[in-house]
Amino acid sequence: MSNQKNGARFEMTLKKILNDNGLFTLNLGYNETADLVVVDGKARLIECKVSHKPIWYRKNIKQYERLMQFVKRGKSVYIAIQFVIGHKATVKFYYLKNAPYPYKIDNGYTLEDFINHCKESDLK
Repeated sequence: MSNQKNGARFEMTLKKILNDNGLFTLNLGYNETADLVVVDGKARLIECKVSHKPIWYRKNIKQYERLMQFVKRGKSVYIAIQFVIGHKATVKFYYLKNAPYPYKIDNGYTLEDFINHCKESDLK
């Protein structure tokens, strides 16, 4: 399947996700993941794990650095998502209720704390 078809399918999935609250993980390939939370139709990048500089780093240095800047700033992930689409991103999606928002990467929450908080909120 071509990148264009993969990108279109991913974009449709993303639109469905943005219609509800939740946490989803983008698999960037090369042992990299980016975890995002969606609340009220807004996505936030909350954690990005990069085990090493990816193979495509040398060819896409500016794009890669731009993605990392979004991670550090906790900005809107729209541009990062557009970038990821070109690399056949896959999505794992989990529904969450009563998610804390706005979520910032520098407020002391780890991803595990965030997930536990949401699980506890779901039980109430």
